Amino acid sequence: MRLQLNDVSPTPLNPRRNFGTPEELTRFGEELRAAQLAACVAVSRDVYLNLWPDHADHIGDVKHVLVNGERRYRGACQVGLDALDFVVRDELAASRETFINHLLKENLDRADFDIIERARGISELVAVCAEESERGARARAAEHLGKDRSWITHQLSLLDLPEAIQAMLSSGDLPERDGRLLVRQLKENPGLTEADLLQFLKDQKAARSAEKEAERALLAAAAARRRTLPSWRKRALLMPPVAHQHNWTAARQPHRPPPRPTVRATRRPIRLHPVRMPSPSLSRSRARTSSRLSCRRRTRNGHPPSSPRPP
Repeated sequence: MRLQLNDVSPTPLNPRRNFGTPEELTRFGEELRAAQLAACVAVSRDVYLNLWPDHADHIGDVKHVLVNGERRYRGACQVGLDALDFVVRDELAASRETFINHLLKENLDRADFDIIERARGISELVAVCAEESERGARARAAEHLGKDRSWITHQLSLLDLPEAIQAMLSSGDLPERDGRLLVRQLKENPGLTEADLLQFLKDQKAARSAEKEAERALLAAAAARRRTLPSWRKRALLMPPVAHQHNWTAARQPHRPPPRPTVRATRRPIRLHPVRMPSPSLSRSRARTSSRLSCRRRTRNGHPPSSPRPP
């Protein structure tokens, strides 16, 4: 629907504070005058005051409270537009957690949403979640945002830094990695001032730079030694390892081939002799001898032989 800008007021709960310079807002407002690609999101006044009745003096007598699209609202006011397209979604004000969660999710993926603004929005969400129960407030906030609880803790710790360092984080002059380093240092030494933290960060950067310079010097020296090596030495360093061990000193010399590995036998090999089968004539002779002996034994024991002695 089309709403008059005089009937809309932005919410004071929006963690975003940087909306651009007046020149940027003017340029953006002229783009909105030509075409508005996305509608702003708002809720009714009565629904909003049911959640935050103490904001009545801040929003005034307007009929709707802006949830998302404050930069579009400010850009339109900068160029003197009277109305914009809005979507009224009173279901976003069903609870404080739902309202803050939607307000924060819309800004988390924005490129111009700086680190400190994000930390302030997360702090507001944790505070709203703590109204129900102090225990597990950060875990519920992490669940709303789809993040880990440790990520919530790291974001909130940035708000413990001095105001000047927070301003450096907001402007982008100080990366978030250095901000977390300063947070750890401040946690270990609570009495440090802003100048002490900046001096500590300067010393850390100098130490890292010295380490990188020493590493580059070592790599340059190794490359220089490699360039002065003879060609056969370079080839030997590039040779792949082999399965057997041999004299590497001889292997590195191209005119002397490496000796073959010698295998020493620890025990004598077992020789297998062929089995000799008896001939048929020898088998018949052994059969006659056995028959004569059996006949003699029976005669000696008093029993006649069962068959005459063979000739």
